[in-house]
Amino acid sequence: MDERFRASASALLRRHHLTQQILQEAGVAVPRSLKVQSLEDLRAYHERAETDLTLISREAGWYARRSYDPSISVYPGAEGENLTAQRVQTGSRFRVCASRNEPLALLGPTEAGPCSSGLAQRIGSAAIDAVRAIPSLPWGFVDVVVRDSQKRSVIVEGISVKPDLRDFPVLVAGSAEKMLDEIAALRG
Repeated sequence: MDERFRASASALLRRHHLTQQILQEAGVAVPRSLKVQSLEDLRAYHERAETDLTLISREAGWYARRSYDPSISVYPGAEGENLTAQRVQTGSRFRVCASRNEPLALLGPTEAGPCSSGLAQRIGSAAIDAVRAIPSLPWGFVDVVVRDSQKRSVIVEGISVKPDLRDFPVLVAGSAEKMLDEIAALRG
């Protein structure tokens, strides 16, 4: 794996809609979403979805997502820009740093409580599947939601290679040192 392949994986992650299609084809559970091109499209989808939406630029990727505010009166994208409107899932959120072979660190929000080893394993497995689904991606930060349902299904919301840990400051499982060592080794 040389720099060209890593650069192509990073470029692919900036196209969230393509990343989501790849994950779906690999059998990874992802939230429903829709391409929108106008404020009318966005309002109509929000009404049908009956839940909050996350907006992702089709050129910036998951890292640059933002919440949809239904009270806006102007389309939140640039003129003619397509946005991906993704349904926000209810449940417990985690960010997993995973390589293609193992979850390195499972991070949670400040209020994150203990996580059973079985649930941590399911979350880690979903993160590994997501990283493996993206061609040439050696590691990634995978945002997952454990749904508030009886089955507690694990859904992958998005993947990024930008290690923003502000929203997930609690180490729930794994090792921060191992995570940093692995990222440093894979970045070479």
